Amino acid sequence: MIYSTHFLMQHKKRFETYLYSTIGVLVMVIIVIALNIIVRPVTTRVDLTADKAYTLSEGTKRVLGKLDTPVQIRFYFSQKDSATPVEYKTYAARVEDMLNEYQLLAKGNLELKR
Repeated sequence: MIYSTHFLMQHKKRFETYLYSTIGVLVMVIIVIALNIIVRPVTTRVDLTADKAYTLSEGTKRVLGKLDTPVQIRFYFSQKDSATPVEYKTYAARVEDMLNEYQLLAKGNLELKR
């Protein structure tokens, strides 16, 4: 009788530990997924260069905001060409980022063709 009570208590303790561990892991997974969903639409960029090299000027923002007819920009670059120097690929990525910012500020009046 004493042995079976001791066995049941140990089994119950082991089960509780397993249960709490499982619940803890599930809660952490849910928190991580929720944070991903919340943070995903937030795209904040900070330009820490001294001369604000990656910040659009107020004039550019104004012009893009006032576009009343659709404008199409074609961006040509061979990203997959292995002969293209890395510096060009890096520069092309910067240009593409800038064009994407233009597209956001133009409120649907700028179409970027790649």
